[in-house]
Amino acid sequence: MFKGKIFEFDSELGYGYIVPELSKVRIRFYADDYIGEEPPALNQQVVFSVDEDRNGNHKAVNVEPPREFDLFLIVAVTFSLILLLTVTLFGYSIWIGTYYSTLNLLLVLVCYLDKRALEKGDNVTSAPSHLFLAFCGGWVAQTVCGHIWKMPKRGQIYRTFMLVAVACHGWLLSWALTPYGEIMIKHWQLIWLHNSLIIS
Repeated sequence: MFKGKIFEFDSELGYGYIVPELSKVRIRFYADDYIGEEPPALNQQVVFSVDEDRNGNHKAVNVEPPREFDLFLIVAVTFSLILLLTVTLFGYSIWIGTYYSTLNLLLVLVCYLDKRALEKGDNVTSAPSHLFLAFCGGWVAQTVCGHIWKMPKRGQIYRTFMLVAVACHGWLLSWALTPYGEIMIKHWQLIWLHNSLIIS
């Protein structure tokens, strides 16, 4: 990946030029190769890769603004590690670990399908659906997959609701680690097992 600055962009023609940091040679990029929420702007810092076009000339591809520090990503990884350690080392309820693992694997699949749909120009899963799954516990996979696959960022309202979902799950995990929370979880497990035995 190279760093550079957008030197020129013509939205009507659908292409522009980037000047790399370590060079004065302009490299052409096309609007289709730009990844970002906002249209390209003059003097905007970008990162990009270099490829060849049909005529053998160099062109910039995967042009995007530099990734910002993502606090959600650090929180998601920390939450996952704490959950994994509490299940494996401290004998915390395997049911909760299984619940989060299953739901987040489902979200990885949803994010992967959304990534493929974006590449094809098809419809993706709606923001309310993603938020519902985030509140159910799938926010970890959404955050990690969104960062790895460079999914387009959502608006401020979406990010606010995601913050609420993260806070709720953080509080729930903290509560579940208390003695009272542990007793309540074991109580709910017994009720669930009892009901399962009655049904079968």
